[in-house]
Amino acid sequence: MMGLMTGSDAPQTPVPSVRERKRALRRRLRADRAGTSVQERSRQVVGFATGLEQLLSRHPDGPVLAFLPLPEEPPLTEALREHMAHRSLLLPVTQPGRRMLWTPWLDSTGFAPSGPGGLPEAVGPLSEAPQDLGLVLVPALAVDAEGLRLGMGGGFYDAFLQSLAPGTPAAACVFAREVLPPGAVPGEPWDARLHFALTETGLVDLQGSAARAESTGA
Repeated sequence: MMGLMTGSDAPQTPVPSVRERKRALRRRLRADRAGTSVQERSRQVVGFATGLEQLLSRHPDGPVLAFLPLPEEPPLTEALREHMAHRSLLLPVTQPGRRMLWTPWLDSTGFAPSGPGGLPEAVGPLSEAPQDLGLVLVPALAVDAEGLRLGMGGGFYDAFLQSLAPGTPAAACVFAREVLPPGAVPGEPWDARLHFALTETGLVDLQGSAARAESTGA
C-alpha cells in the first residue's frame, strides 16, 4: 500500500524565475502601451514637455544623454528638440557586445535603420559618454518606487548604467501608470536603480519606500 504523501514529497508549483517574471511583465506592459490611442498620446505631449523642463532645471549643467522615442514610447521628441539650442544632447548608437557609443543630436542629424531589429539610430561622430554628464534619460517599460527599472530586454542600458559614476542623475521615461509599487519590478544583481521617473503627470523622486510626485499640472 502506498504511504501517505508528505509535504516534502508533494508536487511543488514551480516558482517563476526572475527572467520569466520580467518577460511576463514586459508582455503585459507592451500590450497596455499598444492600446493607447493617438489622441491620448497627443494629450500627453504637454505633460512630458513640462516634466522635462522641470528635470532639466534641476540639473542645469552638463550634457544630457537622451534617446529617440519609438511611437509607443513617451512622446518626448519635440520637447527634446526645443532644448538643442542651449543644451548638449547626445543619442545612443549600439555597438557589438551590448555597448553604446554616443553622437550629438543636432538639427542636421540624420538617422539610419542600424539598431537592433532595424531600429533607427543617429548617424554622426561617435564617442564614449562624457565624464561631466548632467542627466541621463533612460527608456523603460516600467520603474518601481525604489528606482528599479524594467527595460526592453536587450541589455544595452543595463551594462551602460552600471558604468556611470555614482550619483549621476538618471530618469526613467515612462507613463504615469508604469510607476509601480516597491518590489513590483523583478530585480537582478546587475539592475541599476534610477533617481527619477519622468511621466506625463509629473516627476517622481524614486529610491524611497514612498515616492514623491512633483505635479506638472497636466
